[in-house]
Amino acid sequence: MPHFLIFIESIILVMGILAAYHISWQFKLCKLPYLKPYALNILFINLLIAVQLVSRYLLENYFPNASATGSFNLYFVTRHALGYIASFGIAFTFVQIILGFKEKKMFPLIKTFFYVASILLTFSFGVGVTLFLQNKNARWLITTKNFVNMGLILVFVISVIFLLFEGIKTKNKETRKIINAFAFLYLSVSFGMLFCLLLDFSFEIVLTLALLLCMNLFPLIWFKYFISGSVNKGFSVSCHPSVLKRVVEEFNISNREKEILELLIKGNSNKQIERELFISSHTVKNHIYSLYQKLGIKSRGQLMQFMSKRSL
Repeated sequence: MPHFLIFIESIILVMGILAAYHISWQFKLCKLPYLKPYALNILFINLLIAVQLVSRYLLENYFPNASATGSFNLYFVTRHALGYIASFGIAFTFVQIILGFKEKKMFPLIKTFFYVASILLTFSFGVGVTLFLQNKNARWLITTKNFVNMGLILVFVISVIFLLFEGIKTKNKETRKIINAFAFLYLSVSFGMLFCLLLDFSFEIVLTLALLLCMNLFPLIWFKYFISGSVNKGFSVSCHPSVLKRVVEEFNISNREKEILELLIKGNSNKQIERELFISSHTVKNHIYSLYQKLGIKSRGQLMQFMSKRSL
């Protein structure tokens, strides 16, 4: 059973790394403010998975009897420290995502809250480590872990409720769909985490793995079905062939990049460009990124502004 869990966690971890890479790549292309903290959030989630994976492997192969050796003590303390760091990072970046939907920066009050929370968590961790090393009593560390998990659930719930209210006020239907999909997932995750604290250990493992799998799969589905259409919609501009020719010559744009540029300014999505030019999605993204670098822009909106100014 432990080996099977190690295998499953390894798959989930790989998926998480791919999801973080995908979201960070999309941030480079469309510069949506909530995508950058989301990529970091996924990395922190997968730090938790990595900690659990390595812990399970070490317990199975090096500390089968959980003997209180010096090596085991170091492992136990390190595991909890990394777990706290990951949980704190998940909470902090999650709040940044929520504020990113409204294109707002972190409020001073929220920064103060996280600053105080980090001090209290560090103090509690220090007390727990001291008690564990003195009399091998891990109760304080486990209690602190449970408080951290409850705090994470609380951050999720409060943030999601705030996001749902903001979604109600949003007039743009596409944006509302994006917000509602994100809020629904993390509201479900919050309830799932709460059940994990109440369930039997064996059921807790299964539910935890299911939640982690959902959180790693969701970004890929969310971007494809909710965000892609929204960011590509409405971005088009009329451009005279002579203007396009001058831009191509001035910025040393290749023939393939020129073809993609022509399709972009007509409002074609990445999917439409794939079908039109018979190339893969990865190739389309690479060419768009190279094109943006040459033109000194970061999004389709900026591309339309750039071409509009050149047409004046």
